[in-house]
Amino acid sequence: MMPAAAVHHDELETAVEEAVAQAGGDLLAAIRNLARRQHEMEHRLRSDVSAGFVRRGLASRR
Repeated sequence: MMPAAAVHHDELETAVEEAVAQAGGDLLAAIRNLARRQHEMEHRLRSDVSAGFVRRGLASRR
């Protein structure tokens, strides 16, 4: 049985290879696309979480 870290590494390698392939082999374009997608996901997450939940979460950490 493969260690969990090895499985995670294989999944990461596959994801990187797919990103580069989708960018036609252009590494800079692949990085740009990944960064753009990350930004979109963070923006969607921020907009999906209610402001009240965020305020309560921040207040409880103080």
